Amino acid sequence: MVGADRLTLDNDFVRVTINPRTGWVSRFFDKRLNRNVLPDGKEACAIEGQGDVGNPWHLCPEGPVRWMNQTVRTEVVEDGDVRAAIRVTTTWHRSTFVQEFRITRNSPRVEVHTVIDCHEANFTMKALIPVALPADAPWTCEVPWGAIQRPIPDNDRATQTWMDVSSDQWGLSVLNNGRYGHSRREDGTMTLTLLRTTVAHKSQDQSDEGRHEFTYALLPHKGNWKEAATVREAHALNAPIIATREIPHEGSRADTHSMIRLSAPNIVLGALKKAEDNEDWVLHLYETTGTATEVSIEFDRPVLEARDTDLMEWNTGSPLPVDGATVRRSFRPWEIAGIRIRLA
Repeated sequence: MVGADRLTLDNDFVRVTINPRTGWVSRFFDKRLNRNVLPDGKEACAIEGQGDVGNPWHLCPEGPVRWMNQTVRTEVVEDGDVRAAIRVTTTWHRSTFVQEFRITRNSPRVEVHTVIDCHEANFTMKALIPVALPADAPWTCEVPWGAIQRPIPDNDRATQTWMDVSSDQWGLSVLNNGRYGHSRREDGTMTLTLLRTTVAHKSQDQSDEGRHEFTYALLPHKGNWKEAATVREAHALNAPIIATREIPHEGSRADTHSMIRLSAPNIVLGALKKAEDNEDWVLHLYETTGTATEVSIEFDRPVLEARDTDLMEWNTGSPLPVDGATVRRSFRPWEIAGIRIRLA
């Protein structure tokens, strides 16, 4: 079940309520946890603006904090069997902000598809995501090929596709597909930097003024980010399935097909490429949860040989066990590995 009215999105997992006065999420109720994910009296996805007299490398806040919602308009733009969406359009000064809140039938994830047409100089804009957990609850951020727990509070940090605040019982992950400045404030609020229009530098191309389109998402969950498969959810946001329309007809292919299948959900294929010196394939994989793992890597054709390889694609060890089209390998916690494959 999924549905929408003017101010509410609802499915079997969550209910999201929009404040018509602010255009922000005033209530985010997780039905599995039986609780509001947000602290009492606080709202999520508020867009905060402040003067910034820094340069592309340094944030230098200046002046009062302003809320980017001089005018607010809400409308239901989708209410189907699979997905529902409410679009919120706000303005401030010379800029326009569109946040389209989306939920699907089979997921607790709430996507916020955002379009900003920004015409402010020397300004930084952030989305605020408070969470009803203690201010010292662990804050974990993705880094390249891993994750790290950061201090609280902390200024903007370069993060990859997700950050998370969790207790032992539950938590909230924030996913993104291209906004890499994250911070955590003294009251526990997470922030996502949406853009900066700093011009105190000779290269005017550094400025973010103009039109920007991106998506971030809120993922409430039981347990911690490892149990919630936050890494895989972030990958799903960044590499969504592409659907095409097709006329029904007889075909020669199977109902499903995959070139590569991994047996362990905590092992991620980060890159797949042809070898530089022949027709072998090179896989870059990494373990995402700090857990020693045995994984089977299944291909769509027989494997002739498999070996560990370094970044120069030189073989670094004995052949890996191969059984037909399947390669087996053990991963240490957080291990990053390269494997060179020769297919039949």
